[in-house]
Parts: sequence; C-alpha cells; structure tokens
Amino acid sequence: MKILDKIQRGTITRHQKVVIYGPEAVGKTTLAAALPAPLFLDTEGGTAQLDVARLVVRSWTEIMDAVRALARDPGEYRTIVVDTVDWAERLATEHVVRAANKSSIRGIEDFGFGKGWVFLAEEVARFLAALDAVPMHRVLVAHSRVVRFEPPDLAAGYDRYELKLSKSVLPLVKEWADALLFAQWDQRVRESESGRAKGVGGKERYLYTVHSAAFDAKNRHGLAERVPMSAEAISVLFPAIGPVTAAPTTEP
Repeated sequence: MKILDKIQRGTITRHQKVVIYGPEAVGKTTLAAALPAPLFLDTEGGTAQLDVARLVVRSWTEIMDAVRALARDPGEYRTIVVDTVDWAERLATEHVVRAANKSSIRGIEDFGFGKGWVFLAEEVARFLAALDAVPMHRVLVAHSRVVRFEPPDLAAGYDRYELKLSKSVLPLVKEWADALLFAQWDQRVRESESGRAKGVGGKERYLYTVHSAAFDAKNRHGLAERVPMSAEAISVLFPAIGPVTAAPTTEP
C-alpha cells in the first residue's frame, strides 16, 4: 500500500488530555469529580472530603505503577485524574534525587550545571508518555501561581498566572495537553467613593479557555473564551467512547 492510500478524512474521536489549574480552593478537584467515571491518583489528600474512587499515591514509583496498570486495564473508569500534578512533580524530584544518591538538602540543584532539571524533565516526559497509553480521558489538576512576565516586544512587564511547575516541566505539560483551562472566581475592581480601588464579585467561578495576557489557556473544541465552572460546560472535551478491551498480557 502506498503512503497516500492511507489519507483519512473527518473528525477522530479519542480520549482527551486536559489540564485544569487555578488558585487554591477554587474547586478544581470538585469539578474533576464530576467528570465521567473518574479515578483519582491523589498525591496530596485533596479528595478526602469527596465520595470518589481514589488511589492515594505517596511516591513516584506508585504513580508510575498505577498509570501502567490502568494502561493494561482501566476497568470501570473513564477518566484518570492526577490531583495534583505539581505535587506529583515533587515526588518525581525526590525520585530523581534519591536515584542519583544526591543530597536531600540541596536536592535537584546538587547535580550542578542544571543537569538535575534535565533529568527531572526526562522523568516527567516518561510519565506523560505513560499517560498517553492509558485508554481513558486524562486530566491533570494543578495549582496556579503569579509570576512576573517580561515580554520582549513590550516596554514593561506585567504579572500573570501560570501553572505551579518548574521551568523544565511547565512547557512539557502545556504542550502535552489538548485543553488547558484556567479556573478563577469572577473578580472585578471598581473605584470606591473615597477613590480607592475595591474588589467586588468573587462568588461565581469560571473556566477560561483561550490564552490571554493574564493566563495561559487553550482548547481545540471551539469553547467560548469563558464558560461556567461545571462539568456540563466542558462536556464536549470528554466524548463517550465505547468499552475498552484490556491490553493482552504476555506470559513469561
């Protein structure tokens, strides 16, 4: 068969890779709990108050073992949720440091010349590749942080939200995701009678789906720039896919 005989047309329905990030207590875990048949890999105890299926993972080896097991047989679950990926990165860092018998005090910096960050990125890349083999929707939950951004084409910098990940891991996770969603309260600033700025709102929560100067976001499904923070509002990201047959195992 010639290579051009393999040309395909039409949309392809497949499991999605979604990152949901935002400030603490905005409701990221609660949102993930409402996604299709989720199984949480709980790295920091954030699901304790929710009635969800969970695996409490406290080491990088446990995380990788769980992901590989789900790749072989996801069972009744349709969505794997890593909550949170920034805590998972901490476990990956500890794993890299211990594997190299480096100092537990200086940690990743003990490698010198930035080599530790390279090893960490390689470890996280293996994790993302393992997630790619899982026949489920894959969701990474993460905290956000505020950083100073100095764009080269502007005279002045400004503050913006980004994933709370190291500089070596951050681009890997952003590029891996089909959708990057920023969760935030609806906050506005107005001038009070005294002329001072006053914060208002802050009760309604939204997901932002398109990149802006204030935060990173993206989606490939034509979502509105801002949608309510609910599973229904992003249901298009999680298409129903038929039952999955477990991968065959090879007997030794």
